[in-house]
Amino acid sequence: MLHVETEHPQSGEHVEVWLNIVSPQVDLVIVPTTADLNIYEAFHKHTNQAVVLRLVNKAGQVEDVDVITEDQYAFSGLISQG
Repeated sequence: MLHVETEHPQSGEHVEVWLNIVSPQVDLVIVPTTADLNIYEAFHKHTNQAVVLRLVNKAGQVEDVDVITEDQYAFSGLISQG
């Protein structure tokens, strides 16, 4: 489970969750500024890719970006090897 929480959420903000890359050809998941996300259920696959999180304001502008690399979460149970 990936826990997403922004420090000072503003009205209309959301978080985009991407696997490995931000691209129009890649599926993303949009979650509220505070959420628990099951990566497998959200993306319908096991993965060992980086997770890219983008905080987007109500105007659609990206305010912040964070990248969680595979080695940061592989042993936390977020992903399944194999």
